[in-house]
Amino acid sequence: MSTSAAVPCFSIDAIRFNPAALVLPSRDLRKALRLVVPLPAFPGEDLRYPVRYPADMRRRDGSRHPLAALPHPKAGRPLEDWRGRPIVGPDGSVPSGVVFFNYEDATFQGVGSGGDGIVIFNRPTPEQACELQRFVAGMGGPAALDSVERVLLVLERAQQIGLDDRYDSTRTYAARSLTVVADTATGVPGFG
Repeated sequence: MSTSAAVPCFSIDAIRFNPAALVLPSRDLRKALRLVVPLPAFPGEDLRYPVRYPADMRRRDGSRHPLAALPHPKAGRPLEDWRGRPIVGPDGSVPSGVVFFNYEDATFQGVGSGGDGIVIFNRPTPEQACELQRFVAGMGGPAALDSVERVLLVLERAQQIGLDDRYDSTRTYAARSLTVVADTATGVPGFG
């Protein structure tokens, strides 16, 4: 994704989402909307399962999940992809990035820190999207998300505003499979 020098950049506060203007593959616009936060390259942590499940883990109905705060059976092992295969490099090394929890699916995710990683938030409301964009802008924009701690702050803020259905992906996937509608408004390719 590239932006032309003639493309205007707008203030983060001027961004407004109009679902009626989107052309998406689903007729249910709410289901199809995503908020993408691209990450720069930075030194990350090994993408391995943590020692415990999150203490605030819950069921879809909001009740406490029986696994909350319990030891994870795969603690210390490399994270697995959606097929259950360990995520490792060609040489067997564990990639670096940020490990986080997707509360919707009750799964650990790991976004890479090599400069191609993105975090995708599913089904944000316009208010949630604008709030998270303002939060990221207040940190200095996506380029300032240059540490595990800073990425975790964004993920924590997202959870506070109800965006806890999130997963990792890559800029390559976003360019190939998503119709980005907000990056011109934010002035940052792939952000929005």
